[in-house]
Order: sequence, then C-alpha cells, then structure tokens
Amino acid sequence: MKASIVVATYNRKDKLKKCLNALANQTYPQDNYEIIIVDDGSTDGTYEFLKEKQKEIEKLRRFGQNNKDSLTVKLRTSLQNRCDFLHCLISSNRTYAKR
Repeated sequence: MKASIVVATYNRKDKLKKCLNALANQTYPQDNYEIIIVDDGSTDGTYEFLKEKQKEIEKLRRFGQNNKDSLTVKLRTSLQNRCDFLHCLISSNRTYAKR
C-alpha cells in the first residue's frame, strides 16, 4: 500500500457520496491506495451507505466511533495505519476527480 486517504465524517452522507465518487475516479492506480472512512457516530444513514459502497470500491475501509472530534479521529486512524503517504480529509472538503 502506497497511500492511505482518511476521510472523517459525521452526518454528511450526501457530501461523503461526492467525495467518494471523486476519490474512486482518480487516475492514480487504485492498487496503490486505500480509502479509510472514519464515521464519528453518524445518524443519517452513513453506515448503511458505506456498507453498500464497499461492494463497489475494493479498498474502502470503514471505522466507526462515538462522536469524538475529527482531529482525534484522524490522529487515531493515522497511527493505526502504516503507509508511504497519508492524506486526511473531512467529508465536507471539496475533492474533484481529475478528468
């Protein structure tokens, strides 16, 4: 694994959909990165959405926790994963697919 992209989210399912679609459509080879979603206790159907999305995106991993701040989420996840490159996003960040 060359890169891990960590996306912290909380009750932003619609924005997370756009973010994941953009990440999944990158031109960078998908074998070289994983997408890690850390859900901070969402109650808007994010869990169910991610469960379905994992069927489409092979290297999508999801973690859940109970309502901690996003910085704590990103730090915890980054310490658990070893990779050459780590990029952290909050699901409200705009992420665009390269065309």
